[in-house]
Amino acid sequence: MNKIYSPEKIKERENRLINEIGFKAEVLMERAALALSDCVKEKLKSKSDRVLIVAGCGNNGGDGIALARILIESGIKTSLYVLESPHKSELFSYEYKLLQSIASYTDNTIVFPPLIKNEYAVVVDCMFGTGLNRDLSEKYIFIINQINFLDAYVISADVPSGIDSSTGKLRGGAVKADLTVTFAGYKTGLFLKVAPDYTGIIKCVDIGINMECEEPDAFAISEADFENNPLYVKNTAHKGTYGKTLVIAGSKDIYGAAFLCAKASFYSGAGLVKIVTHENNRYSLEHDIPEAMFDFYEDEPDIDNLIKDISSFDTIVCGPGLGTGNAAKSIVNAIADKGIFEEKIYVFDADAINVLAADAILFAKLSNMCREKGALIVFTPHGGELKRLSDSLGAENADFTQNFYQNYGMVLLEKSAKTHVFGKNIYVNFSGNEGMATAGSGDVLAGILGGLCYRTNKNTDVDFAKSVAFSVFLHGYAGNLAKDCKGAVAMTATDILENIPNAWERLINEK
Repeated sequence: MNKIYSPEKIKERENRLINEIGFKAEVLMERAALALSDCVKEKLKSKSDRVLIVAGCGNNGGDGIALARILIESGIKTSLYVLESPHKSELFSYEYKLLQSIASYTDNTIVFPPLIKNEYAVVVDCMFGTGLNRDLSEKYIFIINQINFLDAYVISADVPSGIDSSTGKLRGGAVKADLTVTFAGYKTGLFLKVAPDYTGIIKCVDIGINMECEEPDAFAISEADFENNPLYVKNTAHKGTYGKTLVIAGSKDIYGAAFLCAKASFYSGAGLVKIVTHENNRYSLEHDIPEAMFDFYEDEPDIDNLIKDISSFDTIVCGPGLGTGNAAKSIVNAIADKGIFEEKIYVFDADAINVLAADAILFAKLSNMCREKGALIVFTPHGGELKRLSDSLGAENADFTQNFYQNYGMVLLEKSAKTHVFGKNIYVNFSGNEGMATAGSGDVLAGILGGLCYRTNKNTDVDFAKSVAFSVFLHGYAGNLAKDCKGAVAMTATDILENIPNAWERLINEK
């Protein structure tokens, strides 16, 4: 499992190695530069390809100077631009003197600008790294814009310059990297706010700081975690063994949400699925999902029947396409007031969240029942739903997400480009792509949670948030396969749904 750390924690560990153990900072810098050089060389297609390194004058810039020396000694045509005087940092000055000492080096520090488009095959951004904690001046924003203008493959060292490595905040402008090579550990800021729009692919390399002995700030599920098969499996299983899922979704005018959610639950491991939805959806659902059971209602659901269903099902998914009218309010009120909570998993999605956001007292009742009865509950808001919920509870957004589990006893799945799961531990999702920003994608995710959480929680019952994170990863992985087939622009939620079986084949059956 990938571990994520605050940049401050990585820096503290680095300082202890250098100051207390006597590890040489120059060795760390050399290892970082060697890792960068490997990435640069992978992208060069011919001997005539040129490389541009843009270096600051701190440690990140020192990595760039060491990289320039390694590339020049390898016979690669390398140009170097240093932002300021190369004598501001002792470590930077050391690397600069080494560069000047090699026989093949001529003072090729370039003047910046102008730059010619297509002049360089690779540009390496070594300006700020984790050291940026202020807004950039116009000078640096201009240079960043010049880099982004070039038709080149851009590699950022540690963090794209212009991104705050702790918070993911944009400091006036940022290098748009194709690849970010981050050192020692994944930094929290790489996955927050706008950072995912600038990082490109993120590659973490070990340079000897050894963060394994430190407590991580967050985790991320990876393909390797599926090798141990997170699914609960028994040779003597029957359809009830793998969990019975109740999907309360769809409304008078919305059919697709119920279909996508229920089908995704089947594809994600549920042994049995029952759908509670409006009578208008009867024909379509009975035709399209013959495996499912059904309970249809006209204007108002039968609450007594609903509570009986909840008592006999393991996982309850409530909200996709439900609307916020009287029927939806009756359902959510009934769950909070009369619902069976012992040993149940609840997924509150979409309109169910909106109903709860409109009634802080009802939300508090749900939270209290959760704590008293021990239910496992996950909320799955996107940005708008999250704001409505936090506003209703009078909480600041950042504190609200970070402290949701501690304050309310429920897991929060915050949907974004890098979805975060906040529970006993924090998980950041690495899978997925921009094509998943499409109608119905969240309904598929709710269904995956409905099918997979029960079976993964059997094997990971120490932390329910981990089961949620497995579901998010599977959703993103299926989305990646859908993109491979249809492309990011054309893919739909149905494409994500139909690639769930392919995702299982890749993640488990082929291992």
